[in-house]
Amino acid sequence: MSSRRIDLDTTDGTNYTSFSKVQPENARKVVILGSGRFGNACAQGMRDSYVEIGKKEGLMRCNVLHISATKFMGLQFSDMVDELYGAEFVVYCGTHLPNYAQKLAKAMKEARKGTTDSMEFIDFSNPDPVFEKDDLSGAIDLHSALLVDNERAPGVINMGKVLDEEDEDWDTRTDIEEQKPWKVWKVTEVASLDVAGTEGTRIGLVYGAGVSKREVPRVKMPGLVWQRAPNEKSDLFGEVHHRIMERAEIDRWYDAFVFGIAMTCFTAFYAICRYSEDVNGAEPNDQIVMYLMDKAFCWTGLWMMVV
Repeated sequence: MSSRRIDLDTTDGTNYTSFSKVQPENARKVVILGSGRFGNACAQGMRDSYVEIGKKEGLMRCNVLHISATKFMGLQFSDMVDELYGAEFVVYCGTHLPNYAQKLAKAMKEARKGTTDSMEFIDFSNPDPVFEKDDLSGAIDLHSALLVDNERAPGVINMGKVLDEEDEDWDTRTDIEEQKPWKVWKVTEVASLDVAGTEGTRIGLVYGAGVSKREVPRVKMPGLVWQRAPNEKSDLFGEVHHRIMERAEIDRWYDAFVFGIAMTCFTAFYAICRYSEDVNGAEPNDQIVMYLMDKAFCWTGLWMMVV
């Protein structure tokens, strides 16, 4: 256990949400929003993490400020700005990000106003399968809101575009940071034990907006190894497309079940009407279960094979 962690644990009832008050001045501030199981695990792992300062310029410890996402979004706007001021990373581990995207983006922009410091957003939230249609676009909504008031901000069609390091003009572009001041990351394929750093290392699949190809977050977490998604699907839209297709693979089984039940009812109704002696056929009623329903099941099976 590090001395930093000991100082935290021996304070008089001080919650780790006040962790930034006991950090060295040269630490990089990281704000974590979300106090659920995943949020707590992420805060635990982030306390032992480092932030890379440029290429080959060394690493600096993380100064973690951990707040409940619901509590944070319920603060006055000025208080939100104060909490975010000086933060190099804002890590979201809550839910319903699309509902908070506009307000959170406004607070982030206000906290960075008049400074040249960078502020990046990392979205760890995974949409709840029940409310996925509402949670799916959170990172895209936030990135769009961050760029709304920026000069030369890209349109909706270009949201989440990845800068191409292989472009001819890449080496001559010295204003990339000015043109792309906001970096929004979406991390998937990780669980609470992975971010807590308690079970070896795990690959975290990274999607990004406002970033260059092969770029990954500068946070070095002990339990995660960043890996960019395939280039053709490495932006935020690619992540949404991937999640929608994964959901579609699950939905098709539900659809097949519902349609199978509906087709079985239809074929059973037709078989009884066609062959029952009480309707239009010669089969006695005691044959409905063993003979007529058997026809219904066979017809349903043939339909499912064709479809």
